Amino acid sequence: MNRQIPFFLVMLIFPTMLTAQWVQLPGPYGGIVQALGETADGTLLSAQYAGPLYMSSDDGRNWSVVVKDSWTENIVLFATAPNGTVFAGEYHGLHRSADGRTWEALDLQDVPASIAFATNEDLLVGGIGAIHRSSDDGDNWKTLTPIPASKRMFRITVTGSGAWLAGAYREGILRSTDEGGSWETTGASLPNNEVYSLSTVDGDIVFAGLNNTTWFTIDDGETWSEASGLVGVNVYRVWRLSGNRLGAGSSGGLFISADDGRNWVRSAGETIHNQLSAVHVTPAGLLLAAANGTVLRSTDHGDSWESSVEGIHVTDITALCFPNDDVYLAGTMYCDIHRATDGGHTWHLADTVFRAFSTADLIAGTRAVHAATIDMGFRTSTDAGETWTTIPSPEENFSGTALTETATGLLAASYDGTCFHTTDQGTSWEQRGTIMPFSGTVNRVRLLSDINEANRIYAGTDRGLYRSTDAGETWIRFPLPGASTDILFLHQSPDASLFAWSGKKLFRSGDLGESWTEIYETAELPWRPLITTNRRGNVFVTDAEGIAHSADGIDGWERLNVPHRITALAVDRDGYLLIGTESDGLYRSEETTVGIPDITSMPNGLHIDGVYPQPLRAGAAGTLRVTMKRDAVVTLQLFDILGNMVIEQSPRRIAAGSQGFSLNADGLVPGVYTVRVTAGMERAERKLLILD
Repeated sequence: MNRQIPFFLVMLIFPTMLTAQWVQLPGPYGGIVQALGETADGTLLSAQYAGPLYMSSDDGRNWSVVVKDSWTENIVLFATAPNGTVFAGEYHGLHRSADGRTWEALDLQDVPASIAFATNEDLLVGGIGAIHRSSDDGDNWKTLTPIPASKRMFRITVTGSGAWLAGAYREGILRSTDEGGSWETTGASLPNNEVYSLSTVDGDIVFAGLNNTTWFTIDDGETWSEASGLVGVNVYRVWRLSGNRLGAGSSGGLFISADDGRNWVRSAGETIHNQLSAVHVTPAGLLLAAANGTVLRSTDHGDSWESSVEGIHVTDITALCFPNDDVYLAGTMYCDIHRATDGGHTWHLADTVFRAFSTADLIAGTRAVHAATIDMGFRTSTDAGETWTTIPSPEENFSGTALTETATGLLAASYDGTCFHTTDQGTSWEQRGTIMPFSGTVNRVRLLSDINEANRIYAGTDRGLYRSTDAGETWIRFPLPGASTDILFLHQSPDASLFAWSGKKLFRSGDLGESWTEIYETAELPWRPLITTNRRGNVFVTDAEGIAHSADGIDGWERLNVPHRITALAVDRDGYLLIGTESDGLYRSEETTVGIPDITSMPNGLHIDGVYPQPLRAGAAGTLRVTMKRDAVVTLQLFDILGNMVIEQSPRRIAAGSQGFSLNADGLVPGVYTVRVTAGMERAERKLLILD
């Protein structure tokens, strides 16, 4: 169906953004969740590694932050007492809450490894070399030592008969029948004494997770039998799911037993495999599992799973990258790279390594996208971040996160400043020069290729700023006037100007680093010093207070109203400012930062700068911004996912520059569309998402 739509022209003028408004993008969601729990009223709790404490009141479909504090970053377990009190164990002790919303720290100086409740409802906490007992919900404590002088982490569980079983790695299992007054060794028939967990199910069955095997007892530890199917994995906890059905969380994923734990099979295949960090079962039988950098929920006891991360943003987005007009990439500090192909509305996990993957940088080169990581080496993608492969390290035990693209390949630098070059994606490396200060070696390096000459490389180090004009073979040092030698961040703008954070000062060079001018100074050392620029020469920097902005990067600095603590800063290809935050996801400016067009910002031809808002609601009107180098007759068309043209606007002659066109989505069904703009012999296309 073709429809003629009136063709309204709107000039877009967003000069300075000094009163910038922000839109929180719906994602990326996920990250490492290492504890799941529940309050007495059925509200679910989720604790994110290095992030906030979340709460869900709709069975895990949606989550919201309930507490964000330093202690919430370290929560490893939850337990709800028979009287409804909720306890959260973290690396430095224990917190208590009546409703999961307000918490207080308890005076327990230990690292909780497990929490259990005695038959009289006393609180029992397993810690380092001890079992701690409280009869008043944690106000006062008595410390018991199953094995004097032991420094192992003890797990504690209580059977239906009231017996206490305690175990620790390489200490075996002990039993007390007098509430911790005396202990005796049990489990002599067990194959090893490397205890990882103790779990009581329904008061009758106690499972002992040992090294590469799991055994169970139904007589308080007098006799033990092996649980078939759990060989080769370490079990960390066992739960009752329903009827005779049990679940076990292990180093090999989630296992299910249909016969009260005698025999086990792996559940969920690759959905939950080797990346299981937490499991929780509600009294109603809802099963939650944190795995693969996300949270999953199952309403059929583990047979099928659906995502349950709406509202749980990944922590510490440290890198943003835009390989092309449609793709956003976000790298996080703790686990993964996320990807969106619709302007940041819908995200998926593109690359992850369980808890170890620390993204130091994302580089959008001319041939590929690269990731330089702290502990997983270098990664590369030739399909705009959809799939990733490992780049072999330059040498054994190579240590470094500096990587950049040269005219002929990749240049890497180790922490000591030694440079290596490859022309075949790491199959073979050639050692180049060394970034050498006046004395000693460097301890931190950041590499940056010049946008006009890829063999011209800049290196920001803790010993100063260096430049190479031969892809890392030789280096010269450029001192910054009156600055610290520690270069905290390097950036190059579209007009090739260089920017460098050094201590509390920001410097700029317009002559390839030959001379530098101080352009900004902050009163406090920036928490995470960042710089980004747009094609009009506007400069945005982060300091201890948030974001400062200058129209020309020389003076006239103003502050932007920033919603959260910033961990990443970038301008996308449409000219919108994006910030990554510590734990609140991504925010994008409501207005473009580019402003009124001028000849220096003109592309070589026709270019679709963006669609706002995106996604577009069905029945609403949006604005399509197009930039042209010369006057032309322009036609705008919209195609559905099958290639059918659903909108065609009347051709109009438009002047060169950045122009805005009204786009009416009335009558269109939700889905992905392609908008096509034709100007003479030139044509440009862009994806458009329409929602209900």
